[in-house]
Amino acid sequence: MTCSEIWGGIGTIDQDVATKGVQASIFSKAAGSVCGGDIHYLSYCTYDMLTRLVVADVSGHGETVTMLSSWVYDSLKAQINSLAGDQILSELNRKICARGFEAITTAAVLTYDSSRNVLHFCYAGHPPAIVWRVGDTWRRLENLEEQTASNLPLGVRASGVYEQGRVALSAGDRLVVFTDGLLEAEDSHGEDFGEQRLFDVLEGGEGLSISSLKHAILGSLLHHTHGIPLTDDITILAAEVR
Repeated sequence: MTCSEIWGGIGTIDQDVATKGVQASIFSKAAGSVCGGDIHYLSYCTYDMLTRLVVADVSGHGETVTMLSSWVYDSLKAQINSLAGDQILSELNRKICARGFEAITTAAVLTYDSSRNVLHFCYAGHPPAIVWRVGDTWRRLENLEEQTASNLPLGVRASGVYEQGRVALSAGDRLVVFTDGLLEAEDSHGEDFGEQRLFDVLEGGEGLSISSLKHAILGSLLHHTHGIPLTDDITILAAEVR
C-alpha cells in the first residue's frame, strides 16, 4: 500500500482538506513554542480509497520536546504504508522502547475505507476519538473488546499489544480526535476544560461545517481559559465522512 501525505508535522497549523472519503479540519498549536510534542498526520492511500488520520502526543511540551517529537514523527512516516493501524503502533512502539522512557507517546490511528464505509481505529494510551452518526448522539469511539493490558502508551512495554476496532460510517457522520491538552486546559481557578464542555460544544454544533465545529471548540476553550496562555500543546482534528 502506498500513501501520499497531505499534511503532517509537529508545528502550528489551522487548515482544512478533503479526500475522497472525508472532509477534515485540523488545529494544532504548541505551548510557548513554534513546534512541540503534538504530532498530526493525514494521508490518502490506495487510489484515495483509504484516508489515514493520526494524532499523537509525545510526553512533554515546548522547545525541550521538539527534537524528540520530530524523531517520533519521522518514525511514524516510515511505518505509515502499513495497512493495519495496530501494525503501525506495534512497530513504532518497538522503536520508541529502544529510545527510552523520554520518548513515551500516546497516539490514535484511524483509517477510513470509503469503498466499504468502515473506519478502523486503534489507540496507544490516547484519549478515544468522539464519533457522531446521523440520527445518534456523540459518543466515545471505543473498542469494547480490547484487553485490559493492551493499548498502553508507546514506549512503556516492548511487548505491548495494540488492538484495532472498526465501526461502520456513512455520509454525514463525524468524528473528533484531540490530545489531552484540550481537556486539561485550566481556567484561572485551576478547573480543567474537561470532557463535558467538549460534549456540550459538539451537541450544540448541529448544522455547522466541520471547520466551524473545530473553531467552535476552540472558541469554547478560549472562553473557559479567558486567554490564559496554554501550558500544554493542543491538537484538534475534526472530520466528516463524504
